[in-house]
Amino acid sequence: MRAVFAWIRSHWRGLRRPAQLDAEMQEEMRFHIEMEAERLIRQDGLEPEEARRRAAVAFGGVEKYRGASRDALGFTWTRGLPMDLKLAVRMLLKYPGLTLAGGLALAISIGIGAAWFDFARGQLQPTLPFADGHRIVEIEMRDAARGTDERRLLHDFTTWRREARLLEDLGAYRTVERNLLLGDARPEPVTVAEMTASGFRIASVPPLLGRPLLEADEQPGAPTVVVLGYSLWQQRFGGQADVIGRTVRLGRTTTTVVGVMPQGFAFPVNHRLWVALQRRAAGYAPLDGQEIRVFGRLAADATPSHAHAEIVALTRRAAAVSPATHEHLRVRVLPYGRRARNDGSWYDLAVTHLPVLLVLIVACTNVGTLVYARTALRDAEIAMRYALGASRARIVAQLFVEALVLASVAAGAGLAAAHAALSWGARVFYSGSSAGAPFWSDPGLGLTTVLYAAGLTVAGASGPSAGPRYDSAASGRPR
Repeated sequence: MRAVFAWIRSHWRGLRRPAQLDAEMQEEMRFHIEMEAERLIRQDGLEPEEARRRAAVAFGGVEKYRGASRDALGFTWTRGLPMDLKLAVRMLLKYPGLTLAGGLALAISIGIGAAWFDFARGQLQPTLPFADGHRIVEIEMRDAARGTDERRLLHDFTTWRREARLLEDLGAYRTVERNLLLGDARPEPVTVAEMTASGFRIASVPPLLGRPLLEADEQPGAPTVVVLGYSLWQQRFGGQADVIGRTVRLGRTTTTVVGVMPQGFAFPVNHRLWVALQRRAAGYAPLDGQEIRVFGRLAADATPSHAHAEIVALTRRAAAVSPATHEHLRVRVLPYGRRARNDGSWYDLAVTHLPVLLVLIVACTNVGTLVYARTALRDAEIAMRYALGASRARIVAQLFVEALVLASVAAGAGLAAAHAALSWGARVFYSGSSAGAPFWSDPGLGLTTVLYAAGLTVAGASGPSAGPRYDSAASGRPR
């Protein structure tokens, strides 16, 4: 541990006072040369001037040792970085063909990598903009015999809601399209969520005006009420504060406005109008009633695996009672909004990163070949730098800076193209939907994706710069 602290102090001292460190190194080298000159004068009887010359020759290139000492301390690159950047820009401008070809290859690979990473994360691991978004789950039922989803779950939902202990605020919804009619105005089709009141408790977003749906609204025969989304309130009601209590026609039903949700609220997916999912007084038989989706929130001491095991146990009990309807049904508890069938971490990792790495490897191979070919043409320049005292690490660092400048410019272009492509793709993909993208979707690149692209940029620069290697001969020729 002392050695580590000593190494850190040495590096910090060199970064803060590089001139003093250079002076100390120069003084130490002068001391060794003078000691060798005194030995030659004393033992061989040489003249002082000749003795100092031979001592300097025997010691070797002073600048080489000074450069090696700086490299060993690990801060040479910080002092030479401005010069390396200027040289990198000059070399890239000197070889426009290589710059264009290599930059285009890296821009395409980084752009594709960033776009795929952002898209895959959005599909596999969506982030809900709620305080407890990571605890919100969705329960899916699948018919293993037919290979299709089974959504006639009102009977099972009633059982889960009554008996599940590891899931709180268990709720359900279904999406319907209805015409909204205000007085003599023209009817407008809207996306309606027939939802249990627990959906508002899970989201934990208070209404802007009025109240949300209540469990009393779900009771059979309860008056029909509606909660408006912010955009619908602004467009159809002019943002009027006295909208609470007004009656509107929703399809063939007259309903009363009881609340307005704030801007951006669209739970459970992309809805902007909510009515209560009313229960049937007579109850439900297995696989009876409307198709619904079920959601809930993990209890404070519950894990997804424990909640999954509990729901599986309840479903098996239902299968024992009703084998004709439940024999082939398989239930799963997934993070809310997830669209992948496989929720294993290795699967997510492979889908998110493997295509990116494959594209990047191909790009680095092509760019590395171009950089190596150009480096071979700079044989004389590299040999001169080596002869003047530049170490192998210093030369490779310069090549890395050149590759990093190229990769950074390419990354900027690639990220801009990826952002535009994702935004355009989202508009096209959701253009057929009256409500648009899911509320957790944010078309375009996020901060995490940009940081991921920065890692790809460094990796892309490391690949080409690691290609040429140098021997210790004075020629400095790549091998």
